[in-house]
Amino acid sequence: MECGALTGNGSKDLVLVTNAHVMSPQGVGGLLRPEQARARFQTGPELCRIDRVLWSFSAATYDVTVATLKALPPDAAPLPLSDATLTAPGGANGASRLYIIGYPGGGDLQLSMHDNELLGFNERCVHYRTPTEHGSSGSPVFDDEEWTVVALHHSGKKNMARLDGSGEIYEANEGILIRAIRQGIASTPALP
Repeated sequence: MECGALTGNGSKDLVLVTNAHVMSPQGVGGLLRPEQARARFQTGPELCRIDRVLWSFSAATYDVTVATLKALPPDAAPLPLSDATLTAPGGANGASRLYIIGYPGGGDLQLSMHDNELLGFNERCVHYRTPTEHGSSGSPVFDDEEWTVVALHHSGKKNMARLDGSGEIYEANEGILIRAIRQGIASTPALP
């Protein structure tokens, strides 16, 4: 992602965005430390090393780590980000769809295209039924209109509490909204 698009600082530098439960500055509890992590781009076979972590928020808040990379493949390009309000499920235009593209478990690139209905959202996160495999954490969640990134995938459960406060549960995946991540970044200085 482009740092300026994520932070609003105008920087054209590309950054890696993943979950804090995947990589954190300290690597506590079996998490990857930045020096252990590698990023792979579809544009080439190179594995890119992490330069430094700019922000990292625990899973209890935004579950995100933003880092710079030491080098990028020549054709690397940022993903477009969106703060747009999601369309409520069951609205006039029918259910919105969300798509995930990622490397589950560090394997081959996969695209989730079926049974991908938006289930609900609040100010922090979004629930969707898009099928994922274990190890999909940190994948971008795309909308169905502009194919912009609206959230960062971070979990899935067979018994997820609904976001509407009804007390009911359902099988769902959850992503942290880009606009929530931006709010966290805007209120917190970058790490030294």
